[in-house]
Amino acid sequence: MGSQLSRQKIDNEDDQPEFISKAFNKVQNNIPFSESYSNQYPTQDSVVNSVIEQFTKRSNVGLEKYGTTLDRTDLTMLDWVQHAQEELMDGILYLEKIKKIMQESKQRYR
Repeated sequence: MGSQLSRQKIDNEDDQPEFISKAFNKVQNNIPFSESYSNQYPTQDSVVNSVIEQFTKRSNVGLEKYGTTLDRTDLTMLDWVQHAQEELMDGILYLEKIKKIMQESKQRYR
């Protein structure tokens, strides 16, 4: 009875993050986390699944922000190359910033 009351309290909280409700449900129903996790994502590799999730979110943000996807056909091959170069240049800048922060803090990251 105590677990039913706890479940009711979780279900009634509007601001409760969905992942907490799902986790609570798994615990209540003795569902192994790995079993339901594999149903939600295509691989058993948490790193790969994280990247897939990030790609999906980024695609949705891009669609909302620009109103199109990478399936667009209005860009030339040179346009695509230019976009890729700009993205890679940004990545190099971010890596350089991270290096500077690490060097300034004299911490070693491995």
